[in-house]
Amino acid sequence: MSTLRGIVRKNQVHDILQRSNIKLTTYVSDIFSGSGRRILVLLENGEVINLASIEQAGTGKRGYRLKATPKQILASLDGALSYNDRFLMAMNMNLLASYQRELINLESRIYEQLEAFSELYHRLQAIPGVGEGTAQIIIAEIGSDVSPFPDAHHLASWAGLCPGSYESAGKKHGAHTLHGNKYLKTALITAAMAAKSTKQTGLRDFYWRLCSRMGKQKANVALAHKLLRIIYLMIQTGTTYQEYKKSQRTEDTLTPKI
Repeated sequence: MSTLRGIVRKNQVHDILQRSNIKLTTYVSDIFSGSGRRILVLLENGEVINLASIEQAGTGKRGYRLKATPKQILASLDGALSYNDRFLMAMNMNLLASYQRELINLESRIYEQLEAFSELYHRLQAIPGVGEGTAQIIIAEIGSDVSPFPDAHHLASWAGLCPGSYESAGKKHGAHTLHGNKYLKTALITAAMAAKSTKQTGLRDFYWRLCSRMGKQKANVALAHKLLRIIYLMIQTGTTYQEYKKSQRTEDTLTPKI
């Protein structure tokens, strides 16, 4: 929620600058930190801005860091902020700062509670495509015990990563995936998108094999489903993800199952 509120406040500031004919974003990609933020402070305070003040705003610990020249920045500020606009901009910037402090407090609480799951948290990140954020969501939604789910299929169904089915004229047909746990589902779909871009992994090979017959979108969901099955097994057995080389995967495929 704080992130969404922050986006709203940033958009408000952008709108104020645009209607005041201030094109700062043309030359500064991020006006809410570093040099961009220091220039915004000058605008908020209604100070007279010249080349010297822009050069000073662009100087940080590592020296001058603005990609554009001071003259270009000065030209982009060829507008006027009214008293009310400066008041509204300052108000939005103060709200944005409070949201950022709120996010820092939340992140601190998250890491504090993750300490009890530290071992699992780091094991999950060994899976291609699973980063810190995804591992946090997995632990928050599933926990460290999968015993409430009889098998991986039940967990996938609960997460909304199992396609439904319907019967017509005596034949079963596939349907769209169920809604399920939107947080876990979204995190795993995102992780699958990252996993398919990894190099020399079985997950990447799995995705591209499926693409040829079911399309990219369905293949991505199938990969997310596979990730969840891996996660279920890792939590259940306490094992660590192990990546096999392509030659090893081929040998396993060709070896007869007894």
